[in-house]
Amino acid sequence: MKILCLLCLLIFSRVCYFCFIAFVLCVIVMAALSGIATDVEVSIHEIQTLLDEEDKQEKEFQVC
Repeated sequence: MKILCLLCLLIFSRVCYFCFIAFVLCVIVMAALSGIATDVEVSIHEIQTLLDEEDKQEKEFQVC
């Protein structure tokens, strides 16, 4: 009976350990994806600003 309990404890602790590792990896991946999403959002904003400025310059050129 003691051996069975020890075996169950060993299996359970390893499962918990692997679950913890999986959780930590998920957190790391989510943080990386969040950083990428933020970078993309900033890039899109910069591109939109450049397009707006180009549009403004084109309109000014057409008026002249």
